[in-house]
Amino acid sequence: MDLEQLEAFCLQLPFTAMDVKWEHLLCFTLKGKMFCTVSLDEENKISFKVPKESYEEMIQENGIHPAPYLWKNTWVRVDHSGVFKTAEWQAHILTSYKLIKANLLKRDQFDFD
Repeated sequence: MDLEQLEAFCLQLPFTAMDVKWEHLLCFTLKGKMFCTVSLDEENKISFKVPKESYEEMIQENGIHPAPYLWKNTWVRVDHSGVFKTAEWQAHILTSYKLIKANLLKRDQFDFD
């Protein structure tokens, strides 16, 4: 999945916004909460949240590491887009989106109904 495909996929999810933080991190957010980031100065390394149950298993895979600063919250960083096929990327990003959505304040979750 290239950057344009990732952007198109993320932005089609409800209430998603995109901005650049810290001058080098392209962030996709849901109601202000990040669910996917792309490091623009490190060959587009992509980070996203994963379920606690699958975190340890994922970071054992080749090319997947704990995400800097966010590893305590079960975020992973993927070194290059070839690690997953497009459908797998979409599934992981959608899972991250749903994990973030589940932790939104109840008043923000009403917008999804």
